[in-house]
Amino acid sequence: MDTKTRTELVCERDDQVESAIQQVQAAEQRLAEIETNLANGYKLVATCTTTTFEFPQRLCTTVETDGQTITTCQEGQDPLLKKVCTETPVGIDSQLEKQHRRDYQLLHLQRQKQVDKAYMTCFNKVGGMNAEQAYQHYKQN
Repeated sequence: MDTKTRTELVCERDDQVESAIQQVQAAEQRLAEIETNLANGYKLVATCTTTTFEFPQRLCTTVETDGQTITTCQEGQDPLLKKVCTETPVGIDSQLEKQHRRDYQLLHLQRQKQVDKAYMTCFNKVGGMNAEQAYQHYKQN
């Protein structure tokens, strides 16, 4: 494997690069939400509660002793926790949402620069390594 390919492979899994990419993706997701809110004229607000559902459970054991079969059963409740959410449409302030969009566009640009910087830092570091050192760096991340 040539140095360039090895460096790209290692840097794609670098912790700093992955963290920066996740931050870019979070900003992109928020921008998409804002665009949807602006297009709809409202946003959905979720109200969630955790509810316990109990299901009857019957556990039976059968034992055969001296030719006699004895079955013993125990009954109980098997609880199940479930998150139940209700979404309610809420009107938006379009000017405020547009300001949020500008803020997140700027944040997205800053985060993208962080990705580029993280890649460059990794490329500079790993590019000078031999194959064994690059592999060790890859394993650590």
